[in-house]
Amino acid sequence: MKMRILSATIIALSGVGAANALDLNIDPNGSNTGEIQLTGEIEKKCVLDLSKFNGQAQVIDLSYPAKQTAGRSIVAWCNNYVAPLVTFESANDWNLVSDSDEAIPYNTWMDGSGDLSLLSGVPLPDTAFVTQTKKGETWGRPIRYTPVVNGFETAGTYTDTITVTFEPN
Repeated sequence: MKMRILSATIIALSGVGAANALDLNIDPNGSNTGEIQLTGEIEKKCVLDLSKFNGQAQVIDLSYPAKQTAGRSIVAWCNNYVAPLVTFESANDWNLVSDSDEAIPYNTWMDGSGDLSLLSGVPLPDTAFVTQTKKGETWGRPIRYTPVVNGFETAGTYTDTITVTFEPN
């Protein structure tokens, strides 16, 4: 009887060992390798950063002769290599307007992109805005303003608002 129990135990153990060896695909006579697959995903992200403006108006020198004013920078980018649709719109048709409705036209452009009044609704590559990325920081391109003045403008405060619309593609 002892012999039958011992035989049954050996058969049962060898069956478990064989089943495990088959499940793990282990070759007892060679090297064994396996694969670990990794996957991850980065969500699409687009950024329009106007924080350098801090909600404050950009002061433009309206004296004659006209001087260029280098303004604060816009940072805009997407991480999907597809150019966003960027629109610049002036509330006063690219004129600075006084309380008495006097108007001073002005030119506005961004380095590497050109006249903003001509860029309305034009897809711009991300590189049109972001000039450098270093240690997770981005620097944008400044907007430059030049009033068209002749020295005979009426005294007063002149204003305009440029709306920047950023639509990722």
